Amino acid sequence: MIDLNIRQRFGLTVIAIKHGKEINVSPKPTDMMALHDVITVVGSIKSVNALDDALKK
Repeated sequence: MIDLNIRQRFGLTVIAIKHGKEINVSPKPTDMMALHDVITVVGSIKSVNALDDALKK
């Protein structure tokens, strides 16, 4: 398990996690994400791009 600290590291708020056909709206900080999940975040474009770059590594 890896703690991504998305809010602290990127200043973004995760508002949804899509896993397959299931969507978790307003996920808790302790909710898990899996490979190929899709997340919806709120924040600046610069922060979103920084997260995207970090996830590509």
